[in-house]
Parts: sequence; C-alpha cells; structure tokens
Amino acid sequence: LERLDVGDGDDDDANDADDRDADDDENTPLPSALRQAFARADILAAHRAWDAGREATDDAQVARAHGVTVTIVEGDRILIDKLAFDLNFPLTHTSLYRFGDPARGDIVVFDSAAAKTRLVKRVMGLPGDIVQVVDNRLIVNGEEALYSDSRPAQGGVEATETIAGFSHRVLMLPNRRSPLANFGPVTVPPDHYLALGDSRDNSLDSRYYGFVPREEIAGRSRNVVLSFDYDNYYLPRADRFWHRL
Repeated sequence: LERLDVGDGDDDDANDADDRDADDDENTPLPSALRQAFARADILAAHRAWDAGREATDDAQVARAHGVTVTIVEGDRILIDKLAFDLNFPLTHTSLYRFGDPARGDIVVFDSAAAKTRLVKRVMGLPGDIVQVVDNRLIVNGEEALYSDSRPAQGGVEATETIAGFSHRVLMLPNRRSPLANFGPVTVPPDHYLALGDSRDNSLDSRYYGFVPREEIAGRSRNVVLSFDYDNYYLPRADRFWHRL
C-alpha cells in the first residue's frame, strides 16, 4: 500500500517526495539471490546446531558389531547413550563433565585407534582387574565364570555366562576355535577397560587390539531401535524393535 499525503504547497510536495524516497530505500526488498543465501545460511546453522546437540547426547547407528552376534545381529540399529559416562564437547572426545564410568557388563561403543574404526563390545575387565581366558572360560580376579543353560546355536554352543554377579549370553564355536580362546592373565591398567565380544570365537576385541582407553568410549548401548533383515529384502524385524540388549 502506498502512503497518500495531502499538501498545499510546493515545499510540502518536495518534502513529501523526499520522505517517500527515503521510505522506499528502507523498504526495498533484498535481491532474491541474497535472500536465498541468507536462508541457506540460517538452515545450515540450525542443522549444525542440531548435529552438535545430537552428537553430545545420543545417536543411533547401524551395528557393525562383528563378534557380538549372540546379542546384536547384523541389521540392528542400536541407540547410543552419549551421556552415560561423559558430557563431551560436541564432535570431540573432550570431556566437559564426567557422570560415571563403565561397569562390568556394559555394552560400550568406542572409536578404536588400534582398530581404526568404531567398535561395539562388552566391558568385562575394569581398571585393576586381572583377567584371563582359558579354553574360552573367563576368569576375573581368580573367580571363574559359571556357564549354564547351554544349548546348540549357530553351529556352536550358546550359554549363560555368570561372573561377579552379572549374567549374559555367550556363543562358543568348538569346531572353529579361535587362537584367542586362551589369553592372559593380564592386569587392566588405570583408565582402561578390557572389552570382549559375546561370540568368543568370532570376535576381534581386547584380546587382539588391546585395552580400551577411557577417552575412546563414546557411550553405552542398551537397546535396539530398529532392525532390518539384510537376507530378506531388508524387511524390518518387528520382534527386535526396541529390543533390550
């Protein structure tokens, strides 16, 4: 809408014209290309802020947990709680605040410098623990794990492993016995953890790559969010949605 001014003299008309020119300068829209550039900058900034916030709190990733097939199967998309142990500066492993430390039995996600990739393994040795594996049977601080409820599975034997009050399922493959079936004893150094795969004969873990430094741990996983069957046209596995690990 244009402004309608009523004047009764030449000077007033001239002043009104000057005012209109000034208003037009102030209200002239930005060129289309410039408006689009500003819009893209705003969207990019918002996207980066969202990524930074998500990176600092939680994430979901496709599990490439080779060796933990008794617990996590190929095609699982697991939830990573990045606030389980630390509040990190976004996009880094720099801890701003430490909430706690991994416990025995925690499934941790860590960016392994030794493996040059992100790994998903279960913490079985804490700092100061003496850990040994004899014929795939775990021994921690002189306590031998108990194995119960054994049953045939995946060409091997699946059983419940219980040690230090914690129980979980493990898979052993007697016909494909790993050279790592006998390991240690070793003492876990300070600020490090010993992590094992639940499929003991099919896992490259701390027996191969060494101890996990505390600063490499990105978070803890306790749930599968989604799962897709790669061998069946990537159809979803409804029974694994929000499955407890």
